[in-house]
Amino acid sequence: MWEALPPLLAADGKPRGLLVLINNADAALRQSFLEVLDASVVVQRTFSRVRVESAGLSGDSDLYIRGQMSSMGTQGNVAGPNNLFFKAIELAKDDGGFAFQCELDCFPLVSGWLTKLDECVSSFPQSWVIGSNYTGYRPIHPSVMFHINGNALYQVGDPQFQAFARQIWRGRILKIVNTRPNIAYDCWWQMELASAEPSRNSGWFNWVAFSHRFTALPLILNLLHRNDFREDLEIAKQIELLSGRRNIFLHAHFLRPVIQNYLRDENKMREDLLTVLAREVPDHAGSLSDERK
Repeated sequence: MWEALPPLLAADGKPRGLLVLINNADAALRQSFLEVLDASVVVQRTFSRVRVESAGLSGDSDLYIRGQMSSMGTQGNVAGPNNLFFKAIELAKDDGGFAFQCELDCFPLVSGWLTKLDECVSSFPQSWVIGSNYTGYRPIHPSVMFHINGNALYQVGDPQFQAFARQIWRGRILKIVNTRPNIAYDCWWQMELASAEPSRNSGWFNWVAFSHRFTALPLILNLLHRNDFREDLEIAKQIELLSGRRNIFLHAHFLRPVIQNYLRDENKMREDLLTVLAREVPDHAGSLSDERK
């Protein structure tokens, strides 16, 4: 997809690193990833440093179990994604500045998306996290509806952010995971705010001390349900008009089949991706899977 929608419209000389982090991978698997990346012209043209790393997760540290009210492991039911995130934050600090986490179901909508991410960083240099809220048509639980999704910009080069991520963010999750086994790293901040009581608990102190470090923008269109896609797009357009900001990424696991078709058809690729999706998703909705891998 990066070939069709390249990260940069023109080379700007800025050094940038690309980190691929796998939950558990031996040397052979990491090498196979590197060979694919080394063969990509757009990757080589965009990134001055390319790494493929393994987080070394296994057993309880690699769990990702949905729909269980009790903990299925010593680190909770979402231990895998949580540990993967904090390992990524730790490794990405070597490249300095900000890092953008892009999961496999997060797709660019426009060419030059890396340049546009640079513009976000320049506009909010004091932020530690720059991301987007859920903007779907269907109401969901407030702990998810108001959180900043994990696909976001993180100021990994700031030692203060690294200390916050290690000691407070991860530390608080490990303290409460026994009573909240399904807590995910990206929902933690909103859950912390929901439990905050002035002058009475750590949630309140964290909110007062760090709320200015979290910035939510119309940056990534985060969607959950295929059946509401037409309504979701209408909401997204209204938000873009009101905010004066255009979404750069689309985060929607159920759209992968349609996007793959988009990439195979050169005629479609001449059109804006959201325009194509708005026209074609209702026709494909019946064949798409709701199951998230």
